[in-house]
Amino acid sequence: MRTFLAFTAGAIVGGLVAGYFVTKKYETLVNEEIDSVKEAFKRRSEQKEETSKETKEEESDKEMIDIPLGPTVEEIVTEYGGDRFEETEEFKQKQKEELEKRAASVPYEIDSYDFGEEDHDTMFCTYYKDGYLVDDYDKPIDDIDETVGVDFFRHFTDTKTTIYIRNDRLGIDYEILKVNENYTSERVDE
Repeated sequence: MRTFLAFTAGAIVGGLVAGYFVTKKYETLVNEEIDSVKEAFKRRSEQKEETSKETKEEESDKEMIDIPLGPTVEEIVTEYGGDRFEETEEFKQKQKEELEKRAASVPYEIDSYDFGEEDHDTMFCTYYKDGYLVDDYDKPIDDIDETVGVDFFRHFTDTKTTIYIRNDRLGIDYEILKVNENYTSERVDE
């Protein structure tokens, strides 16, 4: 009987000790996994912030693009019926609306995860080394300024060969792939 009691006591103590060590081990593994997930989300958040900062910088660069300006100061003064220019709240509101209207008409770069959002249609294009931009059907796009903007190619880098451009006025998102081939030599081969 003593042997049985000793065996039972040993099994219980052994089980408790094993349970303690197993709990400690898995607690450590879980904490390491939680820390790695936190680190991954922190890196992702930092990347989004960098992308957001780059996008804001690019948008401020876009504002410097030579966009046809609205009415001159003299025209506005005449329109308000005055001979002196005063910056009224009505004038400021009208100026703000004009700037927003112009900004909405300029295509701008977006992130890949925004592509096709906001009920925009999508279009896939290819940008060739010799400066041709062609659509899905391999037809050159003639009106680049009105579709993707004349400076779209500035968004490409040595490592970034696909860009996404949104044109709110047309309601189209463009995915543009840059290839290291000439469009004209491709046509000669056909």
